[in-house]
Amino acid sequence: MKTIYQNEKFSIETHHQIPNNDITQQNMDFWIKTEAKSYWGSAATIANIQYLMQRYSQTGENASGTFY
Repeated sequence: MKTIYQNEKFSIETHHQIPNNDITQQNMDFWIKTEAKSYWGSAATIANIQYLMQRYSQTGENASGTFY
């Protein structure tokens, strides 16, 4: 896991590297960690969501793209 931000109260960690050249592929899972708790989240660009919905509509995955 790689720490991408840290201060005295919390840190943000991820396993991903964000590519700079293709916004359709930019999404990542992350963990926000404090001394007492850990939270998980996922972030994506709008272009990535549109790309995934179009791809899923062609493959039939995720209710043919209607569920992201």
